Amino acid sequence: MSATVKSAGVDPSSVEFIEIPLAEQFTAMGEGHIDAMALGEPFVTQALDKGARYLIDPYEALGENAPISTWFASSRFIKECPERVESFVVAISKSNKFAGENPDAVRKVLPTYTSLTEAVAEKIELKGRPDELSVSGLEKQLDGMIAFDYIKDKRAIADIVHQP
Repeated sequence: MSATVKSAGVDPSSVEFIEIPLAEQFTAMGEGHIDAMALGEPFVTQALDKGARYLIDPYEALGENAPISTWFASSRFIKECPERVESFVVAISKSNKFAGENPDAVRKVLPTYTSLTEAVAEKIELKGRPDELSVSGLEKQLDGMIAFDYIKDKRAIADIVHQP
């Protein structure tokens, strides 16, 4: 978030970032407890439907294909179950590729396993996800975390990313 705010020309130290559960953010904003919120879909669409105004994409400052969510496993599990790990990585990659190439299919299936209505599923913005983890995107995130003092030491990507 600090990188996003800075990319918009705002000094991140002038912003108070607070964590509020997604379900409570609309109420907090409506009651004037917060001035802005960072949301992903479907919450962006729901906020816009309730009259909120779009300011900036919170992920834009991270660059193209930057990971916005990541799967983790322990080193022990990766070592003890390499076939499972590989199968999982392949499945996630295939599903990301399929979703990117078939947004209508994604919109159709979302209401079958989420609380989204068909109307909301039709309106949400579906951003493509890379077929594989972007190591350069992760490097940029690590650099940002150091620059904004969220972490002290940069670990080698090879130490934290499983490359099948």
